[in-house]
Amino acid sequence: MFAVVVGLSGCGGGGGTADDPGSSSDEAPLGGVASDGCGLPVGIPDPALGAALGNGIDSSIPAAPAAWPGAEAAGYYYVDNTHQAATDASNPFGYPDKPRTSIPTQLPAGSLVEVHGGPYAGAKSFVFNGSADAPVYLHGVGNPRLSGSNIVIGLSGSHALVDGFVIVGGRLVTSGLSNAAIRDLDVDGQSTGNLQNGVSLGGTNIVVSGIVSHHHQGDDKHGLTITQGSSNVWVLNSRFHHNGGDGIQFCHGCSANPPRNIYIGRNSAYGNRENGFDFKYGENVVLSYNTAYNHRATQAGVEFCYDDGSGCTTGSSGSDGASIVIGSDGAPRNFWAIGNEVYESANGIRVEEAWDGYLIGNIVHGVDAYGIQMEKSGEGPLTIAYNTIHDVPTCLSGPWQGGPLTTTVENNIFSECPTRWIGYDQQESALAVTISNNLFYNSGGSGVIKLESSSQTHSSGASIDSQVNGGGNMVANPGFVDAGTGNFALVSGSPAIDAATASYTGYQTAFAGAFGNGANILRDFLGTPRPQGANFDLGAHEQAAGTASWCAVTRP
Repeated sequence: MFAVVVGLSGCGGGGGTADDPGSSSDEAPLGGVASDGCGLPVGIPDPALGAALGNGIDSSIPAAPAAWPGAEAAGYYYVDNTHQAATDASNPFGYPDKPRTSIPTQLPAGSLVEVHGGPYAGAKSFVFNGSADAPVYLHGVGNPRLSGSNIVIGLSGSHALVDGFVIVGGRLVTSGLSNAAIRDLDVDGQSTGNLQNGVSLGGTNIVVSGIVSHHHQGDDKHGLTITQGSSNVWVLNSRFHHNGGDGIQFCHGCSANPPRNIYIGRNSAYGNRENGFDFKYGENVVLSYNTAYNHRATQAGVEFCYDDGSGCTTGSSGSDGASIVIGSDGAPRNFWAIGNEVYESANGIRVEEAWDGYLIGNIVHGVDAYGIQMEKSGEGPLTIAYNTIHDVPTCLSGPWQGGPLTTTVENNIFSECPTRWIGYDQQESALAVTISNNLFYNSGGSGVIKLESSSQTHSSGASIDSQVNGGGNMVANPGFVDAGTGNFALVSGSPAIDAATASYTGYQTAFAGAFGNGANILRDFLGTPRPQGANFDLGAHEQAAGTASWCAVTRP
């Protein structure tokens, strides 16, 4: 299977693809997400970090002072511990001809710290005393290394931009940080088993873009976490792979004050021991245009070996191998998963617990068991709409414990699911699920839907409508451009074109009411505005007659 990677006009980011992610020993940071014609992923608003930093994503580093290279300039620090003239003695700022040997950690408003050379050993705690008009810039040139054994690089304070470093053998921790951007970092755990989570974000108005967090292989340790009480956090255009737990996880055991307004967009997660993206407690969460793949089931106490040969571990936790998990020992509230892609995993998207959850416009293909699986129930409601599920034994599996989970299943494409198109085993589940206006297809001509104890084989939409609570379903070949290479766009004449209801406009209204950020979610998997024709199209793709008017997504 292949990831769908489409770029129409130079969207920001770079540095590897899903099929060529780089290696743990030489991992290049990705580069920031351009806030240009591509815009941010669907449903994600532009950050606002202050007058000088702007959105923090494409903010420029200040120019060097006129006094360089031959003299110092107050407020401009130049550090290069490999320079033959480097010294900290009577050299508070340094300059290119006479650099400092160490990186200052107490940084006043308006300061620029330019770091060359390296490595710089040991833990460091940077305190930023910036302001909206005079932020602090901590800027690595040539990817200098901050290294040590299980070191912690700490960031606190406000109004700062940190970029261009490689953290080797340690982790990055922010505590009480506000109005800050963290860009273009490689956080490398070096496959050791004693490390903590690679990146731990605590604070408000924090933007992370273009980072790589990988090979933090301690027991149940993750690539990135977001801590209790944090708010307004963006994680964009980054990669999280071969970690001992999940690629990204938050927030276990923090029901009283969970993270709020969290935006996870255009990232990739792969090869982690547990899941790609795993969300516990959280409120107002958008997971948009991410890619997750290569996650397999693991068992507590059983050795697991990473697919890149980086090592083997025995953990105290296990996983079903779902690439995306929504709710597990904590139910997120107002959760939106929009336009994500999952493939080559044990399971696709598992919803364990959620209040007001939406799965819209996602693609799941080539997984071993379930495309979308609902596990527990009793919260909700849950909306599953405009998704494309293909080449999966069971497209959609209903909850198996607890009371009924109120679920709306509409305007999806479920194709090549030979075990079941839909399977609800739980008693009374049929009373809580509405299945309307979906397109079903198996190359064998028929498929199975099970609701409670009633398992029926169907070869027509009318037959399906007779079993389910809903109507307008159909059985037909959806007409994908090339499903074998992961291209699920619709060919001309597809029965899915203009066949959906207008419920997407209702989702836009619900999204705007919940977030109030003005973000537009009326776009398909490639960013094409919806609708393109007389009505919306079924599934994740909106068929467009010409080139989309909006820059399509390039997935990392």
